[in-house]
Amino acid sequence: MRHAAAEESGPEGDASRRLTDDGRRQAREAGEALRDRRAVLSAVISSPRTRARETAKIVADIVGVELHIAEALDSGAPLSGYPTVISIFGHGGDVLLVGHNPEIVTWASRLAGQDLTFRPSTVACFDVSEKARLDWIRPPSSNP
Repeated sequence: MRHAAAEESGPEGDASRRLTDDGRRQAREAGEALRDRRAVLSAVISSPRTRARETAKIVADIVGVELHIAEALDSGAPLSGYPTVISIFGHGGDVLLVGHNPEIVTWASRLAGQDLTFRPSTVACFDVSEKARLDWIRPPSSNP
């Protein structure tokens, strides 16, 4: 999942950008969509940046799982850390990663074997039980 819509700038630079009102709505809708799809997650794992943490907290609260913060999901971090994060926090279950573009869409595109586009609050679900396969993708609604 890409973090929801955020402020253009934060009080202490990019890392402190907070969600906008629209972003909080997008995050709630994403969490509700996961809950309605009966997604069974073992954890939500987020970048440490404020906008990603806020998105992840809203979603984690809605689906009722623990939130973890991982530096490996920070903006600019190498994709090589993604599998490690999943293995550490997933405990063999499904996880939701909340990160940033271009990293999160690059990771998802590689798993899908096709170019994907992630607007803020886009969620993609992959089945990785054998060969990675894109099950579904949910862009944010455009209705406030």
